[in-house]
Amino acid sequence: MIAHRENRTYFTGSLGNKIFFRTYAPAAVRAGIVIAHGIGEHSGRYAGLAATLRDEGFALFASDHQGHGQSEGRRGHIRHFHVYLQDIHTMVQKARRELSGGQPLFMMGHSLGGLIAIRYIQTHPASIDGAIVSSPALGPGHKVAWSKRLFANLFSIIWPRLTLANGLHTDKLSHDSGIVNAYRSDPLVHDQISVRCYTEVIQAMTNAFSQADKLQIPLLMQVAGADRFVDPNAARRFFETCSAPAKDFKFYPDCYHEIYNESSELRKQVITDLTHWLNDQVIDIPVSRTRLPNTN
Repeated sequence: MIAHRENRTYFTGSLGNKIFFRTYAPAAVRAGIVIAHGIGEHSGRYAGLAATLRDEGFALFASDHQGHGQSEGRRGHIRHFHVYLQDIHTMVQKARRELSGGQPLFMMGHSLGGLIAIRYIQTHPASIDGAIVSSPALGPGHKVAWSKRLFANLFSIIWPRLTLANGLHTDKLSHDSGIVNAYRSDPLVHDQISVRCYTEVIQAMTNAFSQADKLQIPLLMQVAGADRFVDPNAARRFFETCSAPAKDFKFYPDCYHEIYNESSELRKQVITDLTHWLNDQVIDIPVSRTRLPNTN
């Protein structure tokens, strides 16, 4: 059983880069959760949420994606989306080994991490017992001009490492000004995205919808109604299409993008919904039903 602690270390990613990850664990573990963070940020921004869930008996496993946070790699660049999935798979395997009692393992993904979680589950259907996706990147938050799409598609081929500012309006991150200021001053946060990363993410969105029937585990989707980073309507369309056997859609009309980092008044219901869903799932998924690690 995992002792009550926070560990920080590295593993070797699919491209040979060092990938930084954190483990937050209680003394007695009821279940585990692998966290996939959003574009430009890092796992450390989930410390508050991890502490809340750790108090509920959940062990948290959170890595910095390649090119993010304390992981190696060109900032904001990925040549193929499946690199994210391969590195997350390594995290899943590590988490399964740590959960020596065979406890259930969930995946939580926010924004880009929500898309990563969905694509991971679609391609590794036997690895995870349930999923939580918040403000998932299933559609852009604003319409992208055809000229910009053409530019991205062209340069993704001839100069894939070309990196530009992602153009996100951080004042719409959260209603909590402290969260916004902390994000802006965080040296591990960046605003870069390469043209190849952009086109790979857009293709992953398309793939997520085309394979919606392959998401066949319990799903909680938490969506910010006032999101300016991703399209909340795309999240609803995906939810209605996917084949999850038990699925819950929670909509927060006044929340900005980072629902777990919202003002205390808005965040309260978000966290309550999350912990209730997880606790219900732990009851419904006994140890004997948890999936074995997928070694493919």
